[in-house]
Amino acid sequence: MDAVLFYILREGRASASLADRWATLAEEMALETGDPSLLETLIYTRPERFENAGPLLTAARRARRGHAPLDRALKRLGQPIPLRPESMDQ
Repeated sequence: MDAVLFYILREGRASASLADRWATLAEEMALETGDPSLLETLIYTRPERFENAGPLLTAARRARRGHAPLDRALKRLGQPIPLRPESMDQ
């Protein structure tokens, strides 16, 4: 899933409708698994999906600890990153 997003969708090698279906499936998988690599790739392929403190942003904030690439992706996204885990549950 991660490789398809990164190497095919990010490079625009799939139709818009197919890309949207893959992205939607990847979002569901990222929310279910909390996989930091998948969340990182979603930030780079679909940054608009992380706006307005939605569930993907919450999942990424929770998974960033111990995963430097995801932490960097969140910082590049321009989203404030809470320092304490308690502040993520609000």
